This record gives sequence, C-alpha cells and structure tokens, in this order.
Amino acid sequence: MASAPGPGEAQTPPPAIATSQPPSPPAQSALLPPAVPAAVAPEAPAAPAQPSPLPPLVPTVPAELAEPVSASETTEPGFSVTVEASPTLAPEALVPAALATESLATESPIAVLPEPAVEAAAAVPVAPLVLPAGAEAELEAAAQALEDFFAASSDVLADLSSYRYTTTFSYSGTEDGKPESGSIEVQGAVASAERQTMAWKDLETDEEFAILRVGARAWVREGEEWDEVPELVADAMSQGLLIYSPLAGWSMFAKELETTSKYLGSETVNGVPTKHYATSYLGWSSAERSELTDAEGDVWIAEDGYPVRYRFVAKTTSEDGSRGTALWTMDLTDVNVPISIEAPQ
Repeated sequence: MASAPGPGEAQTPPPAIATSQPPSPPAQSALLPPAVPAAVAPEAPAAPAQPSPLPPLVPTVPAELAEPVSASETTEPGFSVTVEASPTLAPEALVPAALATESLATESPIAVLPEPAVEAAAAVPVAPLVLPAGAEAELEAAAQALEDFFAASSDVLADLSSYRYTTTFSYSGTEDGKPESGSIEVQGAVASAERQTMAWKDLETDEEFAILRVGARAWVREGEEWDEVPELVADAMSQGLLIYSPLAGWSMFAKELETTSKYLGSETVNGVPTKHYATSYLGWSSAERSELTDAEGDVWIAEDGYPVRYRFVAKTTSEDGSRGTALWTMDLTDVNVPISIEAPQ
C-alpha cells in the first residue's frame, strides 16, 4: 500500500476519472450561421395563406402518364445534394385540375346542337335577294350589249375596207396506234370586195397553192407561175379554204360566243386596243370536222368591234376514231391600210 507523500515531496496528481461526457460540438463552418438551440429559437410566424389566381396543375400523375427521370447528384466543395427521381408529366397531363375532365378524352371537340335547335334553325326563312331599283334592268342591258357586241362583230369585219390575215391550223395525235401530225397556214389579203388573194401552205411538206381574184377574173398558182382559170374553178378550189378566212370563219360562230365567254380585260393586240375574252365554245368543231372535247379559247375583239385575234384548242375525235389535239389561230393586221392587189402579167 502506497504511503502518503511527506512534506517537501512532489505531489502526484490523482488519476483521471473516466466520465461519460458528450463530446464537444464541431466548430461551425464559417459559411453557415451558428446553430440556434431549439429552446431559444423563436417560432417563425406562419405565412398567411395566399389565394391561388390559377388552378394548380394536376397533382396526381396517373401511372400510365408518368415517365421516370434518373437521379442526379450535384457536388460543390463542402456540400453534397442529391436530387431524387420524380415523375414527369406527359404533355396531355399538363392541364389545370379544374379543366381535367373526361371531355378531354373525346375524339371531336365540336359541339353538337340539340335536334330541336337544328330544326328551328332550318325552319328560319331565307329572305330572297332583292336587287336595288333599276339594277336588274341594267344587268339585262349589259348582257344584251355583250350579245350585240359579238353578233355585230361579223358585220363590222365585213365593213372593213382592207386587211391582211394569217390563219394556222395544227393537229397532233395517233391513228391506229401510230403518231400523226399536220399543220397548215393560210395567208390572205383583202384590198376590197373585188380584189382579194389567198395562199395555202402545208407546213409539213411545203406544198402550196394560191388564188387571186380581181373582179370577175381568177388566177391559180401552184409553183411559180400564175394560170388564169374560170371563176367557177377558182370557187371550187377555194371552197375548202374559206373557213380559214376571218370573214367566213368568224361569221360561223361569233353569234354563239357570248354564252360561253368571260371578259378578262383590255389588251393591245397587233397594235389595236382590244377586249379580251376567254371561251369554252365547241362550235368550231364543224370547221374541224371532228368531235371536240375539253375546248378552251381566247378571243380579242377590237374596241371598234371586229375580231383582231382568236385562238382555240381542244381534244379531238375524228370520224375514223383517231384522237388528238387541234389548235386554230387567226391574226388580223393592216386594218384599213391601203393594199395593192393587181392581176398577174
């Protein structure tokens, strides 16, 4: 047993007695405010409830609309924040709760009126269109003026003192499965009622002939020389060509163009102010001697009333069954300009 130290001897400190004391709290980070004991920290006043101006989005996501998002982790020095996985809304689920109803699942959003309302709407009488006073008469007068304009154009053409014209007719199609085509050109001049000339040319073969008239005499040219022939012979030879002259051709269908024509506007053609019309007239088939379909055309009539240009195109079916496309054009020039036509020497 150890004896107590005597006077003057060094005192030996008693051994430390192990106690169960809590360890000292770690030093607060300079970045964070010191912790406040729960007993000392005053309670924060509850924030007053704010009214929501808009209905919240649907809080509950159906399982079939949920799409998982993988967890991610963001790390800064001294911190570790974990973002937990959460569902996302499919686009059709982003609807305010107040609007999320079964009606969104319907296939058609069109409202359907009750049957009585439909019947009532159908029973409402529709007032007839009433034209202003005098308007109906003005429309009738305008229509009559247009009809007279076309009908009178043949007389105006016949009264011209002189003119030149060029008419072309072309065809392309098939016959018995083989392609065929052809085109002719007719050029003529009218110096007066007694002095006229007409020349026909096959544009495919360059074959041509011409007829010249001066008074009661007539000449025919098939090559380089003019041969005088009886007037009846000249009449017979020119019979098939007259349809391509503007006076005969235009007179054949001018009166019927009005019902199939639409006014497009004013244009200057061959140096002459004209009125332009589009037409679907089929009557010129008598000249082509074929059945026409899908016909369309354009007509330019001088403000003075005579035809300056016309152009017709259509699908054709001939008597022998061949099919193709026909194009017929005419241009009138040198109107009322002096033209000299003399007898061949």
